[in-house]
Amino acid sequence: MSDEQALEVEQATNDLGLNHRIVEDDPRHRDDFGERLRREAPDHPRTPREWSRLVAPDQGTGPHETSQAYATDVGRDDGDLSAEERAIHIEPYR
Repeated sequence: MSDEQALEVEQATNDLGLNHRIVEDDPRHRDDFGERLRREAPDHPRTPREWSRLVAPDQGTGPHETSQAYATDVGRDDGDLSAEERAIHIEPYR
């Protein structure tokens, strides 16, 4: 190992020996709401998705005759969720 490499290794590890101390935060210190918001990462805007809807083969008009549920994506819808996401969301009647 060259002298330069030895110096780099020493500088990188000189604080990790017996004298290395971990300084804990003051347990009495409480962040206020503004401090927490400043540290929080900003939300990234969600890009709109292609709208679609799922329809059962009988278009929901007949009784359920099988134990499996399946549907077909029939195209655009007026929502912002994908067909798969819309299928698992339960919304009350308006």
